[in-house]
Amino acid sequence: MKLDQLDVDEVHEYLETNPVMTANSDLEAVLQPIVASAPERGVEDLRVLIVDENPQGATDLRNFANELVDAGGGTVIVRAPHAVSASSEDVSRAALDMAEREMMLPIRDYPDGFNAFLDVVDGYSVPWQNGSILVALSIAVVFAVLCVVWWRRSHS
Repeated sequence: MKLDQLDVDEVHEYLETNPVMTANSDLEAVLQPIVASAPERGVEDLRVLIVDENPQGATDLRNFANELVDAGGGTVIVRAPHAVSASSEDVSRAALDMAEREMMLPIRDYPDGFNAFLDVVDGYSVPWQNGSILVALSIAVVFAVLCVVWWRRSHS
């Protein structure tokens, strides 16, 4: 399957009844249990499209994934031999980007890559603690500077 030969509506229709679409039936059989485990791992509605060739355009995979999510919601992963892109209504872009990198680096076979993707999404959290510390320190610095300025003005 080549990405430029696929129709979004036809792929969407297929993925509504079968969450994995690939020309390789052995790969489909291996990926089915991984995709079935996705709800337990933080991805409620996962659908996967495997294409046989890398697209020519850098954003083609993401555009196709976005169109599939627009058509049916959930989370879609479009995987080519040397590239991957995911789109989701439910998973943050930051988590998807980290999971895409984990899927591809180091080079993994497809099942290991999909497991790594789901592990990253399941374990992703926004680093609020670091941001909170930074804000608190900033407020403390501003308060200290204002205290010094007030003290100097009152004693001059």
